[in-house]
Amino acid sequence: MVFIPTNVTTQETSKAAQSQGISLPAFIASLAVSALVFALFTGLFFILRNRITKIYVPRTYLVPEKERTEAPPSGLFKWILPVFQISNKHFIEKCGLDAYFFLRYLRTLLRIFVPLALLILPILLPINAVGGKGTKPVPNNHSQKYNVTGLDTLAWGNVAPEKTNRYWAHLILAVVVVVWVCYVFFDELKHYIKVRQSYLTSPQHRLHKSAKTVLITAIPTHLLSEGALRALFDLFPGGLLKIWINRNFDELKEKVERRDKLSGALESAELHLIQKAREGHAKIKAEEAQDVKMQKGQPGLAAKKDRLLAERASIRKEVQLRRAKKEAERQNGDNSVELETRKSVVSTDSHQATSERGYYDLSDDSDNDDGKPAWELYVKEKDRDTMRLPIFGWQWMPSLPLLGKKVDTIYYCRKEVARLNLEIEQDQQSPEKYPIMNSAFVQFRYQVAAHMACQAVTYHDPKQMTPKSIEVAPGDIIWDNMSIKWWENYVRTFLVLAAVSGMVILWTFPVAFTGVLSQVDYLRTLTWLRWITKLPKPLLSLLQGVLPGALIAGLMALVPILLRFLAKLQGNRTGTQVELSVQNYFFAFLFVQVFLVVSISSGFIAAFQSIRSNPTSIANVLAQNLPRASNYFFSYMLLQAFSVSSGALLQIPSLLGWFIFGPLNDSTPRQKWIRRNQLPEIRWGSFFPVYTNLAAIGLVYSIVSPLILVFNIMTFSLFWVVYRYNTLYVTEFKYDTHGLLFPRAINQLFVGLYVMEICLIGLFFLVRDEDNNLNCKTQGIIMIVLVVATVVYQFLLNEAFAPLVTYLPINLENGAQWHDDEFAREQQEDPHRAAMTSQRSTNSASSSVEREREVDLHLAFQHESMRAKRPIIWLPNDELGVSDDELRRTKKVSRRIWMSNQGALLDEKGRAMYTADPPDYKEGEDPIKL
Repeated sequence: MVFIPTNVTTQETSKAAQSQGISLPAFIASLAVSALVFALFTGLFFILRNRITKIYVPRTYLVPEKERTEAPPSGLFKWILPVFQISNKHFIEKCGLDAYFFLRYLRTLLRIFVPLALLILPILLPINAVGGKGTKPVPNNHSQKYNVTGLDTLAWGNVAPEKTNRYWAHLILAVVVVVWVCYVFFDELKHYIKVRQSYLTSPQHRLHKSAKTVLITAIPTHLLSEGALRALFDLFPGGLLKIWINRNFDELKEKVERRDKLSGALESAELHLIQKAREGHAKIKAEEAQDVKMQKGQPGLAAKKDRLLAERASIRKEVQLRRAKKEAERQNGDNSVELETRKSVVSTDSHQATSERGYYDLSDDSDNDDGKPAWELYVKEKDRDTMRLPIFGWQWMPSLPLLGKKVDTIYYCRKEVARLNLEIEQDQQSPEKYPIMNSAFVQFRYQVAAHMACQAVTYHDPKQMTPKSIEVAPGDIIWDNMSIKWWENYVRTFLVLAAVSGMVILWTFPVAFTGVLSQVDYLRTLTWLRWITKLPKPLLSLLQGVLPGALIAGLMALVPILLRFLAKLQGNRTGTQVELSVQNYFFAFLFVQVFLVVSISSGFIAAFQSIRSNPTSIANVLAQNLPRASNYFFSYMLLQAFSVSSGALLQIPSLLGWFIFGPLNDSTPRQKWIRRNQLPEIRWGSFFPVYTNLAAIGLVYSIVSPLILVFNIMTFSLFWVVYRYNTLYVTEFKYDTHGLLFPRAINQLFVGLYVMEICLIGLFFLVRDEDNNLNCKTQGIIMIVLVVATVVYQFLLNEAFAPLVTYLPINLENGAQWHDDEFAREQQEDPHRAAMTSQRSTNSASSSVEREREVDLHLAFQHESMRAKRPIIWLPNDELGVSDDELRRTKKVSRRIWMSNQGALLDEKGRAMYTADPPDYKEGEDPIKL
């Protein structure tokens, strides 16, 4: 809350009233800084694009071959043309519907604002600027003058009182804006329905199991059996193929997560041991070189050294013999030191687990049972990695310094991973011991049956067997929320809405402060901030133009993380539902914080000061200061258009990870492999609202301050180019909502129309002529009628399109079936073409069929913990044989641990590096994309 002192003098009030929003120097400073940042980031992108392919073209080689895009030309500007030449069909095949509809959304915004700018700017800018208030004397009070300067001369508040008839132009253009935007919404939703239905009914998509599988929640207890569900849903065309009744595998999930954590710790500790052995070996070599220079007068010391060297040579010889034996076994096809088979370990030898001596009783000195280990030649026992166990055995509690039992990391993790491997695999073989949840996945034989089942009323009691979800990928499921009851979902939703409302209120204070900074000239009326006005003028202009936008951008970066957490806590059962909830919450948050709070805080200080000193001037003050808030958004959109767009093109987070965070945090081969093979991912739920909010702001001020249309066009044009490049060559899309965020974003844009209409109603009724008479009453009444018409239009629009947004109509089934038959006939007639198509892994149904056949149907919609496989501890190979010795000793300790040193080694500086994929990585084996 901003404290306004009560002892403000009349002179100070007059100065505040004479201040303008953002001055021309502040705007130029903001423009110059943003343009400089844009030029710098874009220049760096041109320089680095061909040098760091991992960051700038990873989708050309790091994704499955089916999803790869052709690498752009290496010329400085030659990459631009291919970005625009790719067809929509090819783009959807490579990137999915969400990416396509996001770019389509940016095009939609340009389709709205470009014609409006061409129409509005040539009309309203002269009307507002020519013969306006400027610095003329106030009518009937020549002792005072208007002070409308800078960018404010182009806005609503500059129209002189004696020329209020000009506001008819504002009214007519406002009607044009509403009609044009409503038409574009209708046309774009028609296109959305056409493209989405075409994609969902394509042969390639219909072969996916997720296209025919329905998630049903809140199932009554007496229907939680395969027989009961089959009897209920066999009524639909084709009947059912498969039913998965969900079980609560929380206990198993905790074991899997703990095993993964300990496996990572074991890899890290083994790497440190190998690196310390290498350092110790280098130190011994230096000591041996020094021993050569020993003087002959020290025979006793020389004999002692000789004995030590002989002992080390003996152990080294033993290690070499072990390596030779390993190499011989490998040549004979007996790769016993490498990996055991990865097929159903528990089913073949789980009965021997209890007979393994020492399996659960591994002591910390277990390495001493089989002679001296290789590491003892170079590393002291006290120098091995250690860790502290959580106190009281609470595994959820992190390890604390000086508290908990101190254990050797390798010995402890080796024992725990072996134990967890056995327990997890035994649990995976006995899923029936886990309790049943009140949800299930039901797979239909035909796609149309799945869509019919989703829209049918399934049960006679309220809130039972609802809601239903379709197009759910196994990897998109939030298993923690699968057992939530319908009433619990209501409670969670209420609590989350309260939390989001609280966030909006709490965020108001720092965001309002950024709005106040955009009106630095007014801050001289605030005693505690008066020092800001004493800064040098260039710095003051920079502070006023750039700092507010930068601060608000930083604050907004924290919000999606919290909202996504709350959306999961709400009880959403799929990632798609989470993204849709985040889209709603984030847009509401942005519109309140970035638009409403900033608008009020930007114009409120000057307005409050003038109204307090002269209450009768409220109409003139509000009419003059409300449009002034738009000046803040000029600099904010400049920041978005130039700095943020070029930063997205430059991939700043990836560069920081590559050059700073990677070298600091990544040490094991697996960590480095993940860093170099993991692509940046877009979360669309927090992506759409940013641009929806900018578009809504543009609509609100399109009549009041039409210059904002220029900034809207700049912003959306640059982002359209940037994200077209990023979606094609940089970003990975793990899951897809199949475009469901697009119609919701269209509906959210109506908020911008409503606020524009409401603001114009207020402004029309505040307009006074030179005799202080209400002169725009008719315009205000017409705007009220326009608001009602807009509400009716949105209702009718949603009523027409809502049934088609999510589900497929029945009449498309015949056409889809015909396309399936035609495609199957083509494959049979030209088997060579089908084989080549599959070999090239293009987006054809033949490759989809092969992938579908390879996936175990029984595990497709099982809990993720049921699909978890035993990890392989990945060590780097070393010249001293320490890693080979660790592999042999680990295998001797327990056959329940897989360990390998293939495809990884140490470089000349002792840093781990990899030459192949991790041994437990197999591209395309996870069925999450079904």
